[in-house]
Amino acid sequence: METILIRGSTRNATSSTSSSQARRGLPYVLLLVSLLIPVLSLLGGPHIAEATTITVFGDPGCVSSVSGRIDCVIRTEDGSAWYSSWTGSSWSAWAPLGGVLDSAPAISSWGANRFDVFGVGQDETLWHISWAGSSWSAWESLGGKLKFSPDCASWGPDEIDCFATGSDNAVWHIRWSGGGWGSWESIGGVASSGPAVASVASGNLYVYIAGQEGALWGNKWDGTGWSGWTPVPMAGMPGGIISSQTKPACVANGLVAGEIDCFARGTDTALWHTHLGSGIWESLGGSIDSSPAASTWGTGWLDVFGQGTDKGLWHIAWSGAGWGAWEPVPMETSPATSATESTTESTTTVTVSNTVTVKVTTQTAPTIPFIGLPETILAILLGFLVVGILRIRRRLNR
Repeated sequence: METILIRGSTRNATSSTSSSQARRGLPYVLLLVSLLIPVLSLLGGPHIAEATTITVFGDPGCVSSVSGRIDCVIRTEDGSAWYSSWTGSSWSAWAPLGGVLDSAPAISSWGANRFDVFGVGQDETLWHISWAGSSWSAWESLGGKLKFSPDCASWGPDEIDCFATGSDNAVWHIRWSGGGWGSWESIGGVASSGPAVASVASGNLYVYIAGQEGALWGNKWDGTGWSGWTPVPMAGMPGGIISSQTKPACVANGLVAGEIDCFARGTDTALWHTHLGSGIWESLGGSIDSSPAASTWGTGWLDVFGQGTDKGLWHIAWSGAGWGAWEPVPMETSPATSATESTTESTTTVTVSNTVTVKVTTQTAPTIPFIGLPETILAILLGFLVVGILRIRRRLNR
């Protein structure tokens, strides 16, 4: 009888000791689990990523392919191209197109949901990437020996004409006509910046440049030949010249057959505008640090863009009755990962010449957007909090 009681007492003491040890070890187990959470997240667990913003570096490029839509491209300081579109009610998040450009990009469209983007690469040739409705092509070089930003326009389906200033300061032209790209040809001129091009009818092109003295010059293709360079009236423009190292932006407005609207940055940094038939320039205000970009998606509708002094993209529109106010374009990018995706590391190979490639590796770490702390730091803090609470609770239960 006594033996049984002694054995029973031994069992109870052992059980009590084990329970006490388990309680003491529980906080450390919870701390270990909390530390494993971010590790599992990095290996593929769910997390939420923050969107970031980008800044504009140089001239934007914008075009419209269908009514109510505008597509814009910009270059950032690292030389990469980015793309966003207005779909009638809001702007999409900016998406990267890659590339390593030495010039601002240009964009053209010859059909609904078809876009072609161009820029001068580090090898001084013209580079091209296109969207055909579902995906972007790879970058390709179109050759040439160029400087400054190009400009391109389409006057019909599967037709693109691109113009750029060559190393000789003359304007050079290359054409896509369905089957492939033609050869580069010079149309002369002496440009101090890149050209601007517009088309008002099938088979016709108007090209404009800033001359060495800052005044504008124009040249017209009528389907059979070039007219030759002639000065553009500059009445009303301060000093009769546009801002140094900038180019105009020109577009057919559709209101009057054959009429073109041109925009330029004045020496006062404001945006200036003219109907080329009138020869009178008017100020649209603002303060831009780049050449403007202009597009139209319907008769009598004009949208003009420029880099602001804050390195953001700014926009002003004519809706048929008058000019609106300047407003900023949102510059947020898409979150690097969604709430169901894990940290990603991607490597993109970008060709910048026939012999040089650059590999760009980007890694996106998980973040908690509502406080901005990495998940790892948050988990550690939670772990220590759990340990503290359990210690206090154990002392109160003694």
